[in-house]
Amino acid sequence: MYQKLSAFALFIAIATLPTSGLSQSIPYNPRALQIPEGHVSINVSLGLSNPIVEGTAVEEQIEAIQKRAYQLAGKQCQIITQSIADSCKLLGITTNINTQRQSPMSQIGITLQVNLAIRFRDEISKP
Repeated sequence: MYQKLSAFALFIAIATLPTSGLSQSIPYNPRALQIPEGHVSINVSLGLSNPIVEGTAVEEQIEAIQKRAYQLAGKQCQIITQSIADSCKLLGITTNINTQRQSPMSQIGITLQVNLAIRFRDEISKP
């Protein structure tokens, strides 16, 4: 009886503690990313798909398409600074990978949302 009462008292004591004392988690919010002063946030969507090659492990094929997609994501700042921006900073990447196994062709698809902070060149930002 005493053990049940002690366990119940401990439960009540823990339950009444402020939650910040037990854990502190910050929910991920891509819109809350810090954008440097003078920059604007832009999003780039990339999508790739490959047919699934029979006889090769699907995991290896997924890894290969992921590497290609991340390489493309990494080049976005280079492309943007060559065309419209003075500076570019990669803020985040969201990835979605799926496989479709249906006749006549099975595919692996990957989509990326790349969030960037850029500062436009002076000649572009002036009216």
